[in-house]
Amino acid sequence: MRLAFSFVLLLAACTTPAPAPVPSASPAPSSDGVLVVPCSHQIDFLSSPPPDHEIVLDTVALPTQTLTAHPTNEPGKLFAKHGLIVRNNSTVDLVVSGEDLGKVTIGWGNAELGDVTHLRVSCTGQPGWIVFAGGYSVTEPRCATLVIRVGTTQQDAHIPISKPC
Repeated sequence: MRLAFSFVLLLAACTTPAPAPVPSASPAPSSDGVLVVPCSHQIDFLSSPPPDHEIVLDTVALPTQTLTAHPTNEPGKLFAKHGLIVRNNSTVDLVVSGEDLGKVTIGWGNAELGDVTHLRVSCTGQPGWIVFAGGYSVTEPRCATLVIRVGTTQQDAHIPISKPC
């Protein structure tokens, strides 16, 4: 029995370990330090946004209905799950407004982003709209303000998170 066990140990020591899985692309900072959501993280493709969304700067579709925020495992944090819908073949920055800093964070894509307040999506492909999973973290129900930037143009957008705007 001991001889068989020794043989198994010797065989295990001589085998090559399986290669580590290759992680999918993670959000990475751009040259200007903005976190870029990888296009490979899209979860859906739409020919047009749903009617209960406001299209901002002809590039991003944001919810008009009040989102429900739920408690998280992190004390003092609530999370409102809602996908991000962005027109393909465009570049858009989403920035938490100054008045909401420390109270609102955003995140889309298949990665743990932490306390992000500025994201960029820039994807190319067939015409239409791409969707990313994620949402909004808040410290309390609020009407959060995001600054939407496309090139040199920007517009405020108000997101009702467990509180109407």
